[in-house]
Formats: sequence, structure tokens, C-alpha cells
Amino acid sequence: MVTKKDVWIIILLFVISVLVTYYFSPLDKRVIPVKFEFGENPGFDLTKSELTFGKITSKGGASRKVMVENTYNQDVVVRVKASGEASRHLIVSENNFILVRGESKEIDFTVLVDELTEIREYVGEVRIIIYRK
Repeated sequence: MVTKKDVWIIILLFVISVLVTYYFSPLDKRVIPVKFEFGENPGFDLTKSELTFGKITSKGGASRKVMVENTYNQDVVVRVKASGEASRHLIVSENNFILVRGESKEIDFTVLVDELTEIREYVGEVRIIIYRK
């Protein structure tokens, strides 16, 4: 038989789980495709909807910038996560930082290769995730 105390415990556990889910769920998440090609001749690709770095030679690298803006009515935490084979060559200038309400910040993404990098195309993605502070 279910007692009144059991019902209150179930309600309390439900409320706690909802609050924890709300607090730790991201406010926003953007997924940006990443692509570059390692080759003998340099090339450019300035596509704005992706982090494309063009063709990179063994003596170089390439950088792109992404602007992150806090449009929420509260301070937020911004986390950047890279994945895929391109992520091994990707350097992120800022990660795990706080943006106060109304603040903007530019994040630099740089691709560096070395002489051991295989000549071919590399792809991946970057996730920019915004959480409550």
C-alpha cells in the first residue's frame, strides 16, 4: 500500500530531477562542420556557414574566427567541443569561458599540420554549447 509519505517522496524526487535536468541542459547548441585539405599547393575557402580552411601546405596553417554573443538575460558558460579527424589538427583559442549578459567574444580556430600529416581531406565538426552559469 502506498502511504502519503511515499507520495511526497515521489513528488520530491520528481521535482529534483526536473530542476537538475533544467539546470544542466544546454540553452543552445550549434554544430559547425569543419573541413580542410592537406596538399602541396595552398588554396582558400571562405565559406561562412562552415569552418573551412581550404588547402594547407606542410609549411603553413590557417585560421578562422567565430563570434559568440550572449543574447540571454543571464550570464552563460560557453564550451567548445571538436570531433572528427580534423579535430586532431584544430586549436581553439578560448574554451569553457563565461560570457556576461550582452557580451560578445571572438573564438579563433587554427589548423596546424606537420610533415607526418597524410595528403588528403580532413573533416569533423565543432559544437559550441551554451549553458546557464
